[in-house]
Amino acid sequence: MTDNAKDISNIFKAHPLIPDVISVPPAEFLKVKETPSVEWTHESNQFYTLTFTDPDAPSRKNPQFREYQHWIVANIPGNDLSKGEILTAYVGSGPPQGTGLHRNFYQAEWDDYVPTVHRQLSGKRG
Repeated sequence: MTDNAKDISNIFKAHPLIPDVISVPPAEFLKVKETPSVEWTHESNQFYTLTFTDPDAPSRKNPQFREYQHWIVANIPGNDLSKGEILTAYVGSGPPQGTGLHRNFYQAEWDDYVPTVHRQLSGKRG
């Protein structure tokens, strides 16, 4: 395990993203900017789904709305977000005052199953 991977694992365990949100830590950090410009290591011939969620809505002590989805983009070829399908429009993070630290979470996953599901939902058979 690289030092970067160890750092990620330690951070995710310290703010219990593991095991609350995911079971294993990612291998590397995503690069996230104010306007949602996200990059990740990818295979150019694969499709990905990107999610941005807050598992602590409205607060970590009272996560009754777990898990708030801020953004979902599916069918992303490689990491070209402009070619993906926006399933949930981006809503920036803005936890209410006094609700403490929120573990806003970006995740990009390979999704070979998504294009098939969308073809079926759109009425096309393939």
